[in-house]
Amino acid sequence: MIENHFPQGLAIGDSFIGREEQMAWLMKNINSGYHTLLLAPRRYGKTSLAINTLAQINIPYTEVNCYLALSASAVEKKIIIAVQSLLEKLISKPEKILTAIQSFFKKGEKRWTLGFKGVFGLEIVPDSNDDHPENILTALQLIEDVLEKQKKTAVMFIDEIQEISSLKESKQLGAAIRQFAQHSKRLVFIFSGSNRRMLIQMFDDSSMPLYELCDRIILDRIDTQSYECYLNKVAKKTFNKSLSKGTLQAIMQFSERHPKRIYNLCFHLWRLCENQNKTPDEAAVKTAWDLFLDQRVRDVQYHLRRLSAGQIKVLTLIAMDITKELSGQIAQAKVKLAGPSIIKALQVLEAGDYIEKDSQGVYRVLDPLIRDILVRDESVNLA
Repeated sequence: MIENHFPQGLAIGDSFIGREEQMAWLMKNINSGYHTLLLAPRRYGKTSLAINTLAQINIPYTEVNCYLALSASAVEKKIIIAVQSLLEKLISKPEKILTAIQSFFKKGEKRWTLGFKGVFGLEIVPDSNDDHPENILTALQLIEDVLEKQKKTAVMFIDEIQEISSLKESKQLGAAIRQFAQHSKRLVFIFSGSNRRMLIQMFDDSSMPLYELCDRIILDRIDTQSYECYLNKVAKKTFNKSLSKGTLQAIMQFSERHPKRIYNLCFHLWRLCENQNKTPDEAAVKTAWDLFLDQRVRDVQYHLRRLSAGQIKVLTLIAMDITKELSGQIAQAKVKLAGPSIIKALQVLEAGDYIEKDSQGVYRVLDPLIRDILVRDESVNLA
């Protein structure tokens, strides 16, 4: 099925390609007990890397997504639920889970409420509703205690970790995680998020609790050879022949090897060509890309509403490949902004992962979907 070859969500199994080096590094970190921070722009496959690596080494793991965790209480609840999930994976019988938890709490003064919802739904409720950092630390210490007794290792994958930085208790929450993580031997953390600027601040600023806590893996775009090998493999399965050089070049050109967009494009391309009973060619690639743009134009327009009019104008210039002297007179005339305003817009766009700058100082739009929709709307955006 097309969905298996070009998944529109996580790339799992055979559809996960081109990250062998990063996967091997992450495996070594987990096996050595090193916590890891995954750094990449949005939709570059950070979660896919984590999930596929964990599937390879076959150890218990749990996920915590801090997206929409709008309070310290919400973060606490998500982590406690993750701990409950790990306990259920580590201990098969409910009565043995209760025994393990009771054994841990006998060592301290805390008296958390323990029970089950439904048939096997474990529920752990802290004895204090106010001290969220302490409750998080206790929950993590509980799972570490169980892991130590079983001589096992487990992983907690915390995604969108940057969301806690906006909470008033952010430093206390970070301190609780650090206090546990720098001493843990059995529970290993993988951290990730969709805002690189905020993540770097959290893990590189010496005033922040998570400063230098982790090794880091930086994900870039996957190389052309890996994609061509995979696409030809799929083409032989579905069309009984490899793709032409021109077709492969067209796929790389439109998608710019963006990990998410190349699968979006190929999903539409394969479906289009299967319906027409033809092998993909360069014209079909363009048609498929245009179909994808038409499908997603409203999503992109909605996403860009968070930007100011000036920022959208500067982003449109870069989409049009006007990438030199962006604060010069020609650019100022096109966007009707002063040089300092353009520089400020560039900073905002780069911090938000809308654009990136290469070693020569040349900017490009990170997402080819946004790039091409902006180009189509050029006359509107720059009016």
